Amino acid sequence: MITYKMSDQVEISSRFWPNVFQTVHLHTFWEILFLCKGSLINSLDGKEKEIHTYDIALIKPENVHRLKPVLLDECEYYNITVKDEYLQQACRCIYDGLYEELHASNDLYATLSPNLHNKLLKLLKTANNSFSKAQADKWHKIAFSFLLPEFISLKDSQSLSAVSQTLEIMSHPKNMNLTIKEIARQIGYTPEHLTRLFQKASIGTPHQVFISLKMKHAAILLQETEMSIMDISYAVGIFSLPYFYQTFKKYHGKTPSAMRNRKK
Repeated sequence: MITYKMSDQVEISSRFWPNVFQTVHLHTFWEILFLCKGSLINSLDGKEKEIHTYDIALIKPENVHRLKPVLLDECEYYNITVKDEYLQQACRCIYDGLYEELHASNDLYATLSPNLHNKLLKLLKTANNSFSKAQADKWHKIAFSFLLPEFISLKDSQSLSAVSQTLEIMSHPKNMNLTIKEIARQIGYTPEHLTRLFQKASIGTPHQVFISLKMKHAAILLQETEMSIMDISYAVGIFSLPYFYQTFKKYHGKTPSAMRNRKK
C-alpha cells in the first residue's frame, strides 16, 4: 500500500483532479476532499459513502483511503493536504480540545452552501495559479480558515452558527465599514452577547477579530493595488490615518509605506 508524505517546507497545499484517483493509500497528513462537480464514492477504512457537489470530507492520517467513480459520472475535485502540526495550531486558535475531538470523530463529512462553495473554489483556483509559494500559501490558508469550522460540532451549535455568520460578514471587503453593533444586529444578537460567544470560542473579541481581518485585507490592497494609503484606510473602515498606521505596524511589524516600498 502506498503512503504519501508532505514536504517539510509545506504546511498546506492542494491539487486539482479531473477524474477519480482510485489507488488505495495512506498518508501522514490530513486531507480535505472538496468536490467541485459530479459524484464519487469515498472509502475510508472500508466504509463507503457517496458524496456529491458541495460535499467535503475530512480524512485523517491513519485512514486507509480510496476513491471510486459512481458509474460513468464525471467528477472534479481538489485534495487539500494539511500538515498535522498546522491543523493542531489552527484548532487551538478556535478552542482547546478541538483537535482531539476531530481525531476521535468518524464520518467527518459536511455540505457547503453554494455561496461558500463558489468562494472556496475561487480561492483554490487562485492558489493553484499563484506564481509564488508565499502567495499560494496565503490563499490556501484563507480557504482552510473557511473549511475547518464546517467540521466542528459544538454542544451549542447555534452559538457556532452565530460566530461563523459573523466571521463571514466581517471577511467581506464591502462590510468593513460596518460597526460591531451593526454586524450583531444583522445576525440578531446584541454586541455584548456576540462578544460572549466569541470568548466562548476562544478567538478573541469581535473587535479584535475584525481589526485583524481589516489589517489582512489592507496588506493585500497595499501589495496588489495602486490605491493610496488613505484610500486603503477608508476602504477597511478606519478613518484616522495615524490610527491606521499604528494598528497596521502592530499587526505587520512595518508601516504601510514600508510594506509598499518593499513591493517596489
